[in-house]
Amino acid sequence: MFMYHALLRSRINPSGEAPIVFNAEVEPLRTRARPVSPGFADRPIMTTCTLVTSESLYGRIPDSYQQRFRFTESQSQPIAIGSRSLEINTTGFLLAAVARASRP
Repeated sequence: MFMYHALLRSRINPSGEAPIVFNAEVEPLRTRARPVSPGFADRPIMTTCTLVTSESLYGRIPDSYQQRFRFTESQSQPIAIGSRSLEINTTGFLLAAVARASRP
């Protein structure tokens, strides 16, 4: 059994707004799937993204885990979603499983 679990590279919306769900165009398919399967065009792909607040993300950690540390992987980065402009961060943390009392 592994004692540590890491969740890395979660983008968050540090402004404290409600979760935002949007579609984002990302790199061409060939950068994600090598080689591109026959019958699939090599084109930019769309990905559904959800930005949550850091409080919402950290608040969902179950009581059976203890947060050992958290980090911010990058400086705030601007992102445009429709007519809105936001600053987002990329964060991560290391969780340790909390030892449970053994049964008699």
